[in-house]
Amino acid sequence: MRLKSAWAYLLSFIFSLSLILVVLLSIIEYAVFDAEYYRTEYLKLGTAGEIGMSSEDLLLVTEGLFDYLQGRRDDLRMEAGIGGVSQEVLTPREIAHMADVRDLLNKGYEIRKISLLCSMVCLAGMLTLAKGRAVRFLARGSLAGASFFLLLLTGAGFFMALNFDLFWDSMHRLVFTNDLWLLDPAHSVLIRMVPAQFFFDLVARIILIFFVFLVILTVPGIFVEWAERKKGLL
Repeated sequence: MRLKSAWAYLLSFIFSLSLILVVLLSIIEYAVFDAEYYRTEYLKLGTAGEIGMSSEDLLLVTEGLFDYLQGRRDDLRMEAGIGGVSQEVLTPREIAHMADVRDLLNKGYEIRKISLLCSMVCLAGMLTLAKGRAVRFLARGSLAGASFFLLLLTGAGFFMALNFDLFWDSMHRLVFTNDLWLLDPAHSVLIRMVPAQFFFDLVARIILIFFVFLVILTVPGIFVEWAERKKGLL
């Protein structure tokens, strides 16, 4: 019985981790492709004026980037008026970097599919072992999984708050195998479209949404623990 319980709890924990990862990747996708957020940030940071591009052209270029990253267009050859001159918006280096970003997003989609499948398998196994105690194992697994991600999130939040540039550089070195992401603001329209402050706000938004989700997820586990302790006292 104890061995079955141990396996049920382990499967519940893995189910929780897998499902939370699915939610995190979905939050990232939502935040990255939220067009209204880009409009708000562009106005806040004065992006169009900084680049020397009209707001209409800036939004069209952004839409083109979305289409490319989501597989709706094959290239990033886009022209726009910059400083009063019609020209190619992105350099070959920027285009190559965006190809890396698209590959990274596609890997994220694959990881999400695998994580979802893993969560379903673990849930089925846990339900088989737990029988009438499934809710208890699910609640405890969710509490453990949410606590694990809260620790990671807290560490990332402190790192970001202390030195965002170092945090952002570290993230790029972790996920990219080249230095194409190192762009010169003096010559790169892309880096002026999405400067460090843009990404700071974006990451902070992702962390906030994910934090709220994790806190909500801990509630059932805390309630079950409280109910179990109360039952033990009666």
